[in-house]
Amino acid sequence: MDPEDIKTELVNLKYRVEKVNQLKRYKTREPLNIFQIHLFPSENIKEIYNLTYLSYYFITVKPYENRISHQCFNCQMWNHGSKGCRLAPICVICAGKHPSKECPNKGKKDVEIKCANCNGPHTASYRGCPKYPKNVTKSRVQPGKSFAAAVRKTVDKSAPPPQALNDENLNFPPLSSKPDSKEKARLGNNEVMVPNQENMQLGIELITEISKIFQQFKNIPETIKQLRQTDDAYTKLMILADALR
Repeated sequence: MDPEDIKTELVNLKYRVEKVNQLKRYKTREPLNIFQIHLFPSENIKEIYNLTYLSYYFITVKPYENRISHQCFNCQMWNHGSKGCRLAPICVICAGKHPSKECPNKGKKDVEIKCANCNGPHTASYRGCPKYPKNVTKSRVQPGKSFAAAVRKTVDKSAPPPQALNDENLNFPPLSSKPDSKEKARLGNNEVMVPNQENMQLGIELITEISKIFQQFKNIPETIKQLRQTDDAYTKLMILADALR
């Protein structure tokens, strides 16, 4: 079908059509039998999903889902826009610390191109970059299936299946209703919980892992200075991510 023919048919059905685009394959640019319809708001706009044929063609109409990850044109990082980005600008062409539109190498030939995300010989917007976000399939809750079961897709399939336990060989000590005296201490008239050995070990491991992250920072004093200048949690995370690059 021709995009203009589709637009004409939809207009005849009283839809307010802005434009119709035919989608193409990303690499070969081969036209697909998939069309993107842009509609202006109208009272019957939801009825378009009920269409099953158009101009003697059987069709299926679905809401458009943009699965492409958004890249910030300011810092070249992913999943947020340049509007409101408070990180230092980085060039998409040479990874220099300047806005992309001010790159001295822009338009020149035989210049060094460097990715700001992986330091590879390509622009930061290159989809073949190893740092380019992979599409994540969204889990959907199904009738009769819990939410936890629907999102449990990161389980290692190579792991052996759980073995059945023989309860005849198990010997559990009797449960006590009294709290463990080793985990409690008395201070005056108040009871204070004392962390057990397992929780203390987990706390030590957490501190160790955090120290490993700080060792990767290029300039810790400057990073701390930037963190003190904002109270926004999202901005703080972006500053930490930028310091690790």
